[in-house]
Amino acid sequence: MFGWACNYTCKPSAVGLHYFNPVQLMQLTEVIATEHTDPAVFELTKQWSNSLGKTSVACGDTPGFIVNRLLVPALAQAMLLVRTHHAQFSLRH
Repeated sequence: MFGWACNYTCKPSAVGLHYFNPVQLMQLTEVIATEHTDPAVFELTKQWSNSLGKTSVACGDTPGFIVNRLLVPALAQAMLLVRTHHAQFSLRH
């Protein structure tokens, strides 16, 4: 996803860090490596994220990374269950 943003000289240092909102409350981060990312840079990024009190998971450079690839289909199925009246949903006030 972001590998295209770098020229050839910076590819070994290219790494992604995906936070979740709200950042100050969510503990998870996804650390994203491309096929060119230097493993030392990747590990340093994971350690830095962990030093912020976050839990880091390793992820390849793929659309949606990990969490969104799991979350979006689950949300779509939940909406389908409600729409087809197989489940109910209500907001509590």
